[in-house]
Amino acid sequence: MVFSYKLGCLPENVLQTLLNDRLVAKGSVMGFVTTFFQVFLQKENLDDLVALLTKARVVNRLLDFMPPSKRSLEDFNAHFSAAGLGPLVEWNTRREIDTKVAELQEGLERMMSADPPHS
Repeated sequence: MVFSYKLGCLPENVLQTLLNDRLVAKGSVMGFVTTFFQVFLQKENLDDLVALLTKARVVNRLLDFMPPSKRSLEDFNAHFSAAGLGPLVEWNTRREIDTKVAELQEGLERMMSADPPHS
């Protein structure tokens, strides 16, 4: 994949097709993306990986690469930390926190606009 990436054939469509339920459930996809991330990050930086994942429209679906029985943030962190991908774990944790904060903020704004304080 990194070879194809260097030639200009970005693997965006490959990353999308990996979200096949049968392959994900068997754990095949997890092994593949782990190896891909490791090799990619040996040659490129985390920002380049995030840009690639964003372009492939899977940046918010990283947990979907995990088998359903292990589809939690804790399992994700443990797996990728053990694979030596700590920076990816830290980035994903920050992204998850930012997403939760944004959801809470939107919910509060909706609640406040639906029931404004009485003077």
